[in-house]
Amino acid sequence: DSKRWYRYHQLFQQLLEHRLRETHTIEEIAQLYRRAGMWCAGQNLVDEAVAYALAAGDVDQAVRIVESNRHSAIYEESWQRLESWLDLMQRRDINAYPELLLLEAWILHKRERLDEIPARLDLAEVLLDEGNRTPESAAHMRGEIAALRSQQYFLRGDAAQTRTTARQALALAPPTRSYVRGAAWFFLALGCSMTAGL
Repeated sequence: DSKRWYRYHQLFQQLLEHRLRETHTIEEIAQLYRRAGMWCAGQNLVDEAVAYALAAGDVDQAVRIVESNRHSAIYEESWQRLESWLDLMQRRDINAYPELLLLEAWILHKRERLDEIPARLDLAEVLLDEGNRTPESAAHMRGEIAALRSQQYFLRGDAAQTRTTARQALALAPPTRSYVRGAAWFFLALGCSMTAGL
């Protein structure tokens, strides 16, 4: 009620955790972690929220938290923070969610590790084809894929495909995804300039 934070000594923390394990079932403890994760997410404590969700064994919740915060973190250029969220995940979990694969692809784009991007995009497309997302969410992610693919086609010198995929990105990405649209416009312009003299 007084809005104060308290930090317990590590030994006291260990004692409390030991007591918790003695008095509660694994499922009860997981439920406490879920509730803590939801509370942290509501307080915009994203790092803690993701860690609690994963401690509860609830990867779906962790991915929802990351997905609801990844776009604002990209706008803010918080790349280390984005990487720290992915570092909490197992590789098998990243490979099971197109949202995480796209986050990883944007990080690779920022780090200029461009040859590692296509495999992430291919797998994200396969997962989207399985139809586990709403049509709107899937379309927005396909816009991200198209924007990143336009860069790949540009690097290969394929002007027509650069323009085609950039236009797909612009058709699918909502106005709120300015980083996706910005990349698409950039590569659309480059694709047009490649054939301007022909």
